[in-house]
Amino acid sequence: MAFYVVPPSGSVGIHLLRKWATARAKFLYDVYNCKDDEHALKQLMVNGVASVNYQYLIEGTTVDSVTHFLLR
Repeated sequence: MAFYVVPPSGSVGIHLLRKWATARAKFLYDVYNCKDDEHALKQLMVNGVASVNYQYLIEGTTVDSVTHFLLR
């Protein structure tokens, strides 16, 4: 995930904002719950990311920049 300084432009429907923000927040919550357990974090990356559409992990995408600013 990247740190964006300039906010995204354009418009996105509220239903997509909710869907994207909920998915990103859930992922961040799962990462937080791994605490210092490196094995659990690796399992999350392998199993969690593969099973759910984590577009916000792809740096530079619209979903990434919008959810970054929304949750920040």
